[in-house]
Amino acid sequence: MRAFSIIELLIACAVGMTGIIAASLLVLGAPLMLENARLERHAYAVADTLLDRAKTRANKDFTSLANTSTTTEDGFEQELSLVPLHAPLAAFVEAYVGWTDARGEHRRVQVASLITNPDAARFESCSPILFGTWSALRKAASFPLGAGSYAISGIAISRDLLVTSLSTTLGPGDATLSFYSLGNFPEHPQLLRAHDNAPTSRTGYAAVVAGQGYIYAANAFGSASPATCMSYACSQVHILSPQGELVGSLALGTTTGARAISAGSLTTPGKSLLYAEEILYVGLEKTVDGMEFNIIDVRNPSSPAWLGGVRVGRSVHGIAVSNGHAYLATSDPLRELIIVDIREPSRPRIVGTWDAPGSQNFGLGNRIFVRDGQVYLGRTYVNNAPEFWVLDTTNLQAPTPLASVDLGKSLQPESVNGLIVRQGLVLVLSGKRLLTLAPINESYVEQAVPVNLAGTGTALSCRGNTLFIGSTDEGGRGFIEAYEST
Repeated sequence: MRAFSIIELLIACAVGMTGIIAASLLVLGAPLMLENARLERHAYAVADTLLDRAKTRANKDFTSLANTSTTTEDGFEQELSLVPLHAPLAAFVEAYVGWTDARGEHRRVQVASLITNPDAARFESCSPILFGTWSALRKAASFPLGAGSYAISGIAISRDLLVTSLSTTLGPGDATLSFYSLGNFPEHPQLLRAHDNAPTSRTGYAAVVAGQGYIYAANAFGSASPATCMSYACSQVHILSPQGELVGSLALGTTTGARAISAGSLTTPGKSLLYAEEILYVGLEKTVDGMEFNIIDVRNPSSPAWLGGVRVGRSVHGIAVSNGHAYLATSDPLRELIIVDIREPSRPRIVGTWDAPGSQNFGLGNRIFVRDGQVYLGRTYVNNAPEFWVLDTTNLQAPTPLASVDLGKSLQPESVNGLIVRQGLVLVLSGKRLLTLAPINESYVEQAVPVNLAGTGTALSCRGNTLFIGSTDEGGRGFIEAYEST
């Protein structure tokens, strides 16, 4: 019994000593723990400050965002890293902060945020980020525009307003621009108002875009008659308010400056449009004397002003702008892609071209999209070459093909009539189908079952994550179809 008591006493002493040692370590280590906690909190505060400063810069000038080298302030290493997401729409920004803690160990924290370009958000109705599953699209709505010859040439979306332009109508005086409310979407959009570009002609608009609260339309009607061209009927550009009221127009000159004369002394019709940052880029049909690519200042919509232009020698079917350059999809069989330096709007100049392979006078440039330094070019049907191309324009003078997809077949001759690029996916409106392509192993392959349309697709646009497609069936009826992810 006595021996057992001694063992118990020894155990009790050991436990007591352990407690004393632990308490001593806790007392001695507490200041270090508190100091490390304080340093970590401060590091996170520095990282948050870096992100806040980046957001402030982005609100003033999104293009000023850039990676920063490591700097040290008050013992804290600071670094900012960004990855553009479909420049210039958004960027994924990470702030890194490093320091040496109270024990002499190096520590590091990081805080990330998605920063969007407020200007681009105003100009683009599409969301740069995809939501849901895009391997199978779901039809959200479908509605006809009515009977008759309704060839839909364009779709513009501004907030809850959808505007369709028609290239031709059943008769003179029929509306060629229609304004619909999307407020009750996906129910049948309500027709709010309509507008006709040239009351004496069946010819309508070739394209329509939205920008900063206004609707801009490329007038496809041209005439040699001064009486017919009175007022705005022959102006290449029409500017309308969301209420459908014509607030401004621009007729390019016939003698000096922005000349635009076609064969037979006709005023050259408009063909394509792009709006970006209070500038309207206008493509015309081929002129006899004039400039097919024009730059228009629309800061004052009631009085648009021509800034400069370039003679292309062919029709300009599509326009994209990025980093001070305009990329033109043209009907030139030797220059389907033309690159124009627009950094001086009053003195634009051609700096590069690309000749797409295939039969001459076929497979002409038709649609174009630029994102993240790559050009996506869609062509009209050609029987011995691809209709869809992706090009690297690091060397503007000599673009390099990266990938291509042959869409049209002899029994199914399809042209690319619409292009949208979003988060790695390319949405291609091709004849009677909507294709979803993605880059895999240096090629582009279909990522979803093609969507079969109600007619021949001629216009493609989107709002958020909803796609809107304009098509015309065999009976001449125009349709708007809307698709969403599943």
